[in-house]
Amino acid sequence: MNGHWLEIAVTQGALRPFDRHFALLMGELGGGDPGLMLAAALLTKATGEGHVCLPLAPIAGQRPFPEGNLDLTAPSLSRWRAILSASPVVGGPGAFTPLILDSAGRLYLGRYWHYENDLAEAILARAGETEEEPASSGALLGYGAHPASQSTSTDVFARLGSGFLLRPTSCIHAVVTQPTGLDRFFPGTSEFDWQKAAVALALSRRFSVISGGPGTGKTWTAAVILALSARLSERPLRMVMAAPTGKAAARLAESIRAAKAGLPLDEAERAAIPDQATTIHRLLGARPGEGFRHGPDNPLHLDLLLVDEASMVDLPLMARLLSALPKQARLILLGDRDQLASVEAGYVLGDICGPFDPPPLSEAMRQRLGQLCGKPIPHPEGEGMLPRESTAHSECAEPAITPTPFGRGAPLADTVILLRKSRRFEGAGAIGRFAAAVRDGDFDNALALLVTNPPDLHWLTEGPERLADWAIERYQGYLQASTPAEALAGMERFRLLCALREGPFGVGRMNLLIEQGLAKRGLIDPSTLFYRGRPLMVTRNDQGLGLFNGDLGLIWPDAQGRPRVWFTAAGPDGLRSFPPSRLPEHETVYAMTVHKSQGSEFDEILLALPNEDSPLLSRELLYTAVTRARHEAALRIGSELLRLVVERRVRRESALRERLWSR
Repeated sequence: MNGHWLEIAVTQGALRPFDRHFALLMGELGGGDPGLMLAAALLTKATGEGHVCLPLAPIAGQRPFPEGNLDLTAPSLSRWRAILSASPVVGGPGAFTPLILDSAGRLYLGRYWHYENDLAEAILARAGETEEEPASSGALLGYGAHPASQSTSTDVFARLGSGFLLRPTSCIHAVVTQPTGLDRFFPGTSEFDWQKAAVALALSRRFSVISGGPGTGKTWTAAVILALSARLSERPLRMVMAAPTGKAAARLAESIRAAKAGLPLDEAERAAIPDQATTIHRLLGARPGEGFRHGPDNPLHLDLLLVDEASMVDLPLMARLLSALPKQARLILLGDRDQLASVEAGYVLGDICGPFDPPPLSEAMRQRLGQLCGKPIPHPEGEGMLPRESTAHSECAEPAITPTPFGRGAPLADTVILLRKSRRFEGAGAIGRFAAAVRDGDFDNALALLVTNPPDLHWLTEGPERLADWAIERYQGYLQASTPAEALAGMERFRLLCALREGPFGVGRMNLLIEQGLAKRGLIDPSTLFYRGRPLMVTRNDQGLGLFNGDLGLIWPDAQGRPRVWFTAAGPDGLRSFPPSRLPEHETVYAMTVHKSQGSEFDEILLALPNEDSPLLSRELLYTAVTRARHEAALRIGSELLRLVVERRVRRESALRERLWSR
C-alpha cells in the first residue's frame, strides 16, 4: 500500500483534499507507514462527518472504500494497533500527541480526546455533588457568602441565605411547598406533572438536564427555576441565559419574557429573572484567532447558567463552556435529545441524556422529588429500558467495541428529566402525532397519518418547480411589509427546508428556483446583490459584529432608503442592523438545510427530500424538520424512502456516553 491511493480516493470522492493532506503530514512526522496514513485519513473524514473518534475494529481487515474501484485493504486489528502504537505521532490516553489511541481501539485527534475527557470529568464532578454540600464560595447566593456554620438563625430564609450552594432538601421544601411555591406555577391535576419534577430536580442539583420536544414547556419550566432560585437566595444571583446561535438566543429571551408575563410573580420576583440572552460564543468572549477570553484560568462571573437548544452544542464548545464555569455555579441544559446532533463533532446532549428511555431516577432521588412535589414520583412506562440504544447504528458495519454495561445507578441518572407532553401539538393535530411516530421509529403510524391528509400535515410528491411555486405563494406576504420588523416577522412564518445542499431538491437549486420565480412576478429585483427582501444566513462567525454561523437576517431599506441587513435581537426593539458591506460570509436562505433550521420555528414548513436515499437522511432529520412547524407542515417524500428514513437512526461515534453512564 503506497501513497498513490490517497490521490485516487480524493479523485473518486471517497476522501477530501484535507484528509489527504493530513494523512501525508502524519506520514511525514510519524514514520511514513501506510497503515498510519490510512488511519489518519479515515479519522479526519470521520470527524468531518460529526464523529468524535474512529473505531478501528469495524474497518480492520476490510476495504475502507468499498463503493469505489480502489483495491485497498486495511491492516488486521492487531497489526493496525501495533503500527499506530509504534508511531511517535500516536499516544495513549492523556498524551499530548496529534493522535490518541485508547484501549478500546478508538483513534482520536488529540484535542478531541481531551475535549471528551475534560467534558466527562466536569459533568461527573457536578453530577455527583449532593445538595447537602457546604460552599467554599457563594455561587448560588452570590460570592462572599458566609459558611453555613456561621449562621445562627433558625428562620428558613436565613438558612437559605447562609452560604449553601445547593440547598438541603428541607430548605427547598420549605419554599416550594408554600402557597407561593411550586403549586403556584403548576396547579394540581390528577396526572403527575413532570415539569414540577424538573423544577425540583434543578433546584436540588448543580447540574441538570431538561429534555423535551416543542411545546413541552421547557422555557416555562426554566422561568420557574430562575424565579425560585432567586427566591432561595437572600442575595441577588448572577443568572445568565445563553444559546448556540443569535437566533436561538433571541428566541430564548423572547420565550422567557413571555413566561415572566404569564407567571404569577410579584414585581421583585419578576425583576430577578433575566430578560436578555446571549450566544455561548459571546458569553465565553470569543476572539478572532485567539480562542476565548474565559476558561479555567479566567472563569465566568456568574452563579447560574441556563443553556437552551443544547442539542446544537458540539463537543469542543461544550467542553470549553464547562471549563469556564466557576466550580460552584449551577448549570441547567435545555434541549431536545431526539433532534439532529450538532453540525460539528459530537452528539453531546444525546450522550448526556444517556441510553435509557426514559432516564431512570434512583429511589433516593425519587423520594426526594416526591417530597418536594407533594406527590409520589411515578415510574414511567419503559423506565430503564434501552430502546434508543438498540435502534441506534453508525456507518460502521460492526460494533466498534464491546457493548457497554450501562448503569442505572450512574451519577447522571439523577440529573435528567424528560418532558413528553406537548401542549403545542395536543388535541386532534397531526403534526405532533407524526413527529412522535417518527421519533419512536413507527413507520406504519407515520405513513397512516400522511395517507389521511389531515389539514395540518400535507403529503407531496411534486418536483422541484412545483415546490418552488408552493414556497413563492407563501413568501409573497413578507415582501409587501412596510417596516423591517414586519418583514422579518413575515419571513419567519414559512420556510422551505432541504435535507441536502446539492441536487435537484437541494438548497442551492431550490433557492435559485424561488429567487427566479419571485423576480418573474416582480416581487424582487435580484439585479443587485443586496436587493430588498433578500433573506440571508451568516455562515462564518464575526465576533466584532456579534454575528455567528446560523444567524438569520433580511435585506431591507432603512428610513433613508439605504439597504441594511436586519437581524432579530434580544434588545428592547428586538432589532439590530448593519450595512451589507460589513457582513461576514453569508448565503441566500429562501431554502435552508434542516441542520441550519435548528433553533428556529416557523408557522409553516415545507420539507423537500430527494428521490434517492442518502446517508444524511435519518429519523432525527425528519423529526427535527417536522417539529420546526408550529401549525402546518408539508412533506415531499416517497413512501419507500419514508420507511428507510424512519427506521434509520445514526449515532455518532464517541465514548462520551460510555464515560458518563457505564457502571
